[in-house]
Amino acid sequence: PITALPVTFKRELQSLIATEGDCAVFCCELSKPEAPVEWRKGRVVLKPGEKYEMKQEGRLTKLTINRVEESDAGKYTCKTKHSQSTAELRVRGETRISTASEKMHQNTFLLMATKITRDAQLMKDGEKYQMKQEGRVAEMLIRNVTLADAGEYSCSAGTAVTSADIKQRSFPRVAAPPVTFKTKLRNQQVEEENSVTLSCEVSKPSLAVEWRKGKELLKSDFKYQIKNRNSVMELTVKNAQPEDSGLYSCICEDVKTTAHVLLATTQKSKQSKPKTLYELNSSLIQYMLGFLCSCS
Repeated sequence: PITALPVTFKRELQSLIATEGDCAVFCCELSKPEAPVEWRKGRVVLKPGEKYEMKQEGRLTKLTINRVEESDAGKYTCKTKHSQSTAELRVRGETRISTASEKMHQNTFLLMATKITRDAQLMKDGEKYQMKQEGRVAEMLIRNVTLADAGEYSCSAGTAVTSADIKQRSFPRVAAPPVTFKTKLRNQQVEEENSVTLSCEVSKPSLAVEWRKGKELLKSDFKYQIKNRNSVMELTVKNAQPEDSGLYSCICEDVKTTAHVLLATTQKSKQSKPKTLYELNSSLIQYMLGFLCSCS
């Protein structure tokens, strides 16, 4: 007598992850069409009904699990007379994701799974991740979130699993307040050959500023001394001369403050001022006229 070849699996069952409330479909391909099969969950034989639908289309045989619940998680087997194929169903529960901005620092996310019914298997604690479980709620805190942290995160408990995505998102940057001058430059008078200091205070410390006399950019040298003391900016003009009079500016980013430096005329400077040739000639003429008048 001719012995029939045993039914084998040309395509095995594949493990599935299904979300609660959805349908899960196991499918395999047999070596013979319409060969009888038996479906099992663990050791329990499954029967067609509202929960399970079983179909055979030629060599393909399917098991559909309707309205998946956490209790449906486990291993399923399609069994023929001579062979079998087994795969696992994992159930994805509902997940709540919150940034909890009133509790979390900047660049920190809180992933919260609310469907954990057994001890959750979580990632290890460390500087990047912080794990916590209270009763049925398991939490994972991700610190200092960057674009590299985008992706799917899962929390598994036994054969049940819940997942959530962190997506790349560009948050609008809060514009920094503009720089202002808390104290502006004031007009100064200086006597010739003395030094004069202009000072102002900016709204932020350690900012770079630019000093100018008119349009000329000033640098620290034997003539000028520039100092930045936290938020106080100073320019000292040494050995003041008439050409040092003028308008001085302190510029920081898009704002500036200006003041005039005036050279004060003193009695000493008037006396020490050398006479011109015209003045010397005038004095000589006046002396000669006075001498002639006295002789006559």
